[in-house]
Amino acid sequence: FIRQGITTIANSLHSHDLPWPLDEYTANLKMAPNIAYFAGFNWTRKTVLGLDNRSPTDAEMQEMKNLVREAMEQGAFGLSSGMEYVPAVYASTAEIVELAKVAAQWGGIYVTHMRDEGPNLLKSIGDNAEIGKQAKLPVHINHIKTTGVSNHGKSADALALIDTVRASGVDMTLDIYPYAAFMTYSDLLFPAWSLAGGQQEFEARINDPVQRQMIAEQMKIIFPQQAGASFDSIQFGKLPHLEGYAGRTLGDYLRDNAISETMDAVVESLIDLQSQGRFTAIYHSMDEADIERFLLYPHTMINSDGDLAINQDKHYHPRTYGSFPRVLSTYVRARGVLSLEQAIYKMTGQSAQRLGLHERGVVKIGNYADLVIFDDKTITDNATFLEPHQYSTGVKHLLINGQLAIQDGELTTALPGQVLKHRHIKGHFGVN
Repeated sequence: FIRQGITTIANSLHSHDLPWPLDEYTANLKMAPNIAYFAGFNWTRKTVLGLDNRSPTDAEMQEMKNLVREAMEQGAFGLSSGMEYVPAVYASTAEIVELAKVAAQWGGIYVTHMRDEGPNLLKSIGDNAEIGKQAKLPVHINHIKTTGVSNHGKSADALALIDTVRASGVDMTLDIYPYAAFMTYSDLLFPAWSLAGGQQEFEARINDPVQRQMIAEQMKIIFPQQAGASFDSIQFGKLPHLEGYAGRTLGDYLRDNAISETMDAVVESLIDLQSQGRFTAIYHSMDEADIERFLLYPHTMINSDGDLAINQDKHYHPRTYGSFPRVLSTYVRARGVLSLEQAIYKMTGQSAQRLGLHERGVVKIGNYADLVIFDDKTITDNATFLEPHQYSTGVKHLLINGQLAIQDGELTTALPGQVLKHRHIKGHFGVN
């Protein structure tokens, strides 16, 4: 991350896992960048309800509220959710509202990977507006996008709706990464009900001919909403039970195994693959025109949605290595979509302001010295979809809390990062 010029990372946004208790985990962390945590809804629900597809009881709801409250007391910046994923996908909007109200009591925000980024994109935006309205807290849409070929162009309607939401009094903002493809689990290709209870229950369902047929029929509807125009639009991150497919496509798998490139055959193949354990994949199903339209929106910030790329055998999305330099090299320098000043603000001051980091994000006497010195004529993302493990170039010096993490283009041994805590925690790094 720091080779991109990143000084602060917002963690646990999809909220699959949360180190707990936060205070204990973060007490002895040593790292180069600053890090901020959120109270993860997915982790909270999984801790209390497991992977069950049901509503919480009153007692379970109270237990979830207590976990969110404890996270906020320990400095979390708000509530986060990954609503497209198990088990959050089983939660109602009303359930989210109740937990968001807890975060609101501490001045937190609600950050969400929305429930649907394809055919029901506008409904998802509306649901999040309702959460902001009822819980009385700001809402931030994480990595906004329009997925599936049939949904290209919906960015215009989405932004018009967000303008309406903002005009109604809900403080809604968004972020984006600059690639026309996303990466996530294979779970998104399956009806949510089929995954309830975990892998063992999924296997039981696909071994029941009636349920397997139901799953297959629903997958035929889901697939074009997530994938691109061909079976090669799905690029495997790693198949845990098959060697040699990292970076290759679903189309490659079909051809290698002489499987017919029909929807019926593809769905059956995906069910068989999932039965060996879920896998990650890159979905090439977005449109550049939508990306540019979202980028230009004044309330959009820049995001990487990156992973900690510690497994060189896994095929990562290039966003992990290149999101921020790509904005500068492609959307500023090459295409002129944004001015340099607009892009820098979206990466720094605007994001810091959204998190309430009043002493970071702008160059000002008395602020923390989180500074990047780069050459705007040469800064470049080098990671590609075929060769993702490539560092960006062009960052000459990087200071984090006044210490050099990069000097003359090379990493130093300094680990100056701090665990940032929300502004209600007195005496922490980053807030008045």
